[in-house]
Amino acid sequence: MDKSSINVLNKRNVLNYIRRNGASGRAEIVRSLGLSVPTVMNISQAFIDLGAIREVGLGESSGDKPPMLLDMIPDAYCSVGVDFGLENMHIIAAIERRFGKKP
Repeated sequence: MDKSSINVLNKRNVLNYIRRNGASGRAEIVRSLGLSVPTVMNISQAFIDLGAIREVGLGESSGDKPPMLLDMIPDAYCSVGVDFGLENMHIIAAIERRFGKKP
């Protein structure tokens, strides 16, 4: 699997984790998915910038600094296009907010 495919898979896994588990801290996502801290930081910031997720407040502390929780933006939706070729696969995803609302 090439680096681009791994990146797409990691993004999908992070978004699915938040969608399935609700508000989650980055460290929890790192532990649960076995990804590196920089990977989760970069992916979560990209999804924040796209308007798919947002920071919703601080979670409970386990002794250290309380985690900033990430959750889905309820009025966001995603469109995905997949082109399967003989040697390549191309995936295009677009995340939009209905009626242009800001979170």
